[in-house]
Amino acid sequence: MALARSNPSLTSNVRQLGNLEYVMKKYIASKFLIILIGCASMRNYPHDNKLQRNVAENSVTADKQSWRVCRLVYKEEGGFRPLGSAFCVVYQNQSWLVSSSHVINKYLKQVKNIYYCPNGQKEVFPLKLARNDTFCDLAMFTIDTDLVENDEIAESPNEGDELFTIGFPDHIGQSQYARIAKGNVIKLIYGGIKDNQFYQTNDSRAYPAFIASGLDPGIGASGSPVFSKEGIIVGYTKGFDDNKNAICFSGKNIIETLKQLAPISSQSK
Repeated sequence: MALARSNPSLTSNVRQLGNLEYVMKKYIASKFLIILIGCASMRNYPHDNKLQRNVAENSVTADKQSWRVCRLVYKEEGGFRPLGSAFCVVYQNQSWLVSSSHVINKYLKQVKNIYYCPNGQKEVFPLKLARNDTFCDLAMFTIDTDLVENDEIAESPNEGDELFTIGFPDHIGQSQYARIAKGNVIKLIYGGIKDNQFYQTNDSRAYPAFIASGLDPGIGASGSPVFSKEGIIVGYTKGFDDNKNAICFSGKNIIETLKQLAPISSQSK
């Protein structure tokens, strides 16, 4: 799928999965391709996650946001299978991992086997599913970090706004580098998921979403964060339409879900 890509120099310095052993499985031209990367066994670190905002002050906006992007992986015999992209947000001093519901739906019976690998790190880390909302394609996890500075999340971008996203689309092949893609908002819409398909409606009671050009919503990139050009989270990717434009759900869905989950999370501590 040929989509616009950003200048490779904008990618963060290190996005290697290091010694992490995982299995990449995908269909290419009707052939099943299995790629085994690495040779180390899995390690679990439930309480020493190094996820942090350790970026240089002079970094470009995209690099300043690259720390929060992660890859969801599923533990299976022989290693790990990459599932899709995810990103960290901090709300009320709790760290949350956000992704798309359809990324994990097939694995809900074994959700304990889903881990995440932060950009530029060698380890995988456990997570805990807090909400799986198939109607707005939103999966929300709690994770353990030392982050306390709350993130700014916008309810929605505006039509014409410049955007960028960072994720792990499969079309980059064996590359271990997250891809940055830039685009623009074409149209603000409302919609949801029904029978595993996105539907659009004029009913404002549905979930706010938007269509954007130039982003990279292919397989593997689902669940990637969408940022304004200033680096504010404005949504997350769901997929693409018939014109290869990205379908994204707006940040308001994240905000409303966090408002519901944060008090529950605080009480359980």
